Amino acid sequence: MTLLYSMLTSVALIIGVSGSIPYESIEKAFESNNEAALATYCGEKVLMSVLGEEGVYSRSQAQLVLKNYFSKWPSGTFKFYFKGKESSEGSFCIGKYICGFNEFRVTINFKNVNQKYVIESLDVDKA
Repeated sequence: MTLLYSMLTSVALIIGVSGSIPYESIEKAFESNNEAALATYCGEKVLMSVLGEEGVYSRSQAQLVLKNYFSKWPSGTFKFYFKGKESSEGSFCIGKYICGFNEFRVTINFKNVNQKYVIESLDVDKA
C-alpha cells in the first residue's frame, strides 16, 4: 500500500511540474534573444502587441515579429517581477526587458491547454 501511495504521489508531482509555466526558460529566451525558443511556448495563434503594432499571429509569424523586435533591441536583460496565480484556465505575468537605457514592460497571458500553459498573448511596451 505504501508503494502504491508513493507511486501515485510521484506521478502527481511529475504531472504538476510538467504543467507549470516555464518562467526561467522564457527569461533565458528573452536574454539570449532567442525568438525560436519563445515561439515554442506560444499557442497555435497568439495575440501580440509589440510597441503599438498588434495582430493575431501563427506561431511562425510570432517568431518573425519577435526576431524583428530583438534585431532592434538586442542584448538586453530580462526579469519577471510579477507572476499571477496559476489556475486551470491560465495565468499571466509581467516582466521587464532592459536594453541599454531603454526599458520595456512585457506582459504575457497564458492559457491552460491540455494541462500545458501556452502563451495566448504577449504585449511589449516602452516602460
